[in-house]
Amino acid sequence: MDALATWAARHLPPRNYHVDSTRFGWVVGSGLEHAWTPNWTIKGEALYAQLDSPNVSWVSPPPGSQFFPANAVLNDRFNTGVAIIRAGVNYKFNWYGP
Repeated sequence: MDALATWAARHLPPRNYHVDSTRFGWVVGSGLEHAWTPNWTIKGEALYAQLDSPNVSWVSPPPGSQFFPANAVLNDRFNTGVAIIRAGVNYKFNWYGP
């Protein structure tokens, strides 16, 4: 166990939470690829994904803490949208060429 995990085990209340795990949503994106030479290409891509926001419930275990009394319930939702930008370089092997 590393130092941070040891400190957390001694000073933080045990985790008592539930998160729904399956998310449905949508993705939109676009990309380009250009042949630099007959064997080399460069590419770029942008994606945006938006998934359903999860409902999260956390219950403060006894004896509680200075921020949450014992058995306090915290319900929250998170934004699960993400933007992804990727770039790359490809080399195409000429396996079946002359």
